[in-house]
Amino acid sequence: MTVPTSASSVTLACNGVTTVFPFAFTIPGANSTDQSNVVVTLVDESVTPATTTVLSTSAWSVTGISTPLVPSAGGAVTYPLTGSPGIAGQYLTIQRVVPQTQSVSLPNQGGYFPKTIEGAFDYVTFLVQQISAQVQRALQVSVADPGGIPTVLPPAATRANMALAFDSVGNPIAGALANIVINAAMIGLVQSASVAASRAFLESSVVGDALFTAASAAAARATLQLGTAATVDTGTAGAKIPLLNGANTYSALQTLSAGLSLNGGVTLASNATKAEMQSATAGRVVTPDIAAQSDSAAKAWVYFTVAAGVVTIRASFNVASVTRLATGSYRINFTTPFSSANYAAFASCAFTAGAGETSQEDASLRAAGTWGINSQRSGVGAFDSAAYSAIFYGQQ
Repeated sequence: MTVPTSASSVTLACNGVTTVFPFAFTIPGANSTDQSNVVVTLVDESVTPATTTVLSTSAWSVTGISTPLVPSAGGAVTYPLTGSPGIAGQYLTIQRVVPQTQSVSLPNQGGYFPKTIEGAFDYVTFLVQQISAQVQRALQVSVADPGGIPTVLPPAATRANMALAFDSVGNPIAGALANIVINAAMIGLVQSASVAASRAFLESSVVGDALFTAASAAAARATLQLGTAATVDTGTAGAKIPLLNGANTYSALQTLSAGLSLNGGVTLASNATKAEMQSATAGRVVTPDIAAQSDSAAKAWVYFTVAAGVVTIRASFNVASVTRLATGSYRINFTTPFSSANYAAFASCAFTAGAGETSQEDASLRAAGTWGINSQRSGVGAFDSAAYSAIFYGQQ
């Protein structure tokens, strides 16, 4: 017989209904259902990633195999033999694959039939077509390339875990993969055959399509309705968006028109100094530790009682102790002294109706670190009042 077609394989799409898949080329065999020279492969693109499976001969059957007595130019493969037909997205490939051997022996001066010679020629043609199909699926060098360029890949040990690459003159080399990793969830996107398939995989909306087709970064920002803040880098200082978990430094005055609420406290670098408090410098922040430095704030005060000559301080600020020097005479000792003895003092003692009790400063005890008070009763002289109060203003 002749070999009228150059085809040695055919790929047919499944549709959920078809189970008989025809082929229109000759496949030789011992009988019309011989599977020995047939390879059936199922490619499943309905799953991600796609799979390729060479089917076992128990999963399919074939008819129309050509024999010397019953030549055939085609036949059909039935798949599957049981179960549901292949679905959309699956493809069945039928190949003729014959052994690369030669079994015809012609004895010297012996008789033979022309069909024997014709069959041998047909078999050689089958082999040529088989090899041609493999070559067509192989990576090939252009016919325009100059002769002498090596096309042999590096040894397996050299190319292991490497990528196929080409040097400056086009020679194949083993190139580093540079840690290229595709997440399993993105494989479907990478394998999408078109832009439309990519959008479908991402379940993109109209807004998403506009983002895909944006001609510039500005157009993409407009699609996402992003303002100019989207073009500003993050950072801890300067004209940048502050990092909430960083130590930010601002070089200019920051104004918060709606106020500021802080749950964890705040540290301010421009607190008022002692000198600024005393000079009432504007634009400074006053914290509790330096509030007492203002000239308008009391620098010390004390309330103490006396019973049977024993002094008890009931409340005080910046007063280390009160010493009873004699009846009606007391020295107040400051914890932090004033800068000089030039400060204001106001004091009083408890009043008893009709007793004519008075208190006055003991000038001999005035110093940067101490102050004195005396109390008297009319007609008695020095006496211990039941309680005393004193408050002091000045610079420290």
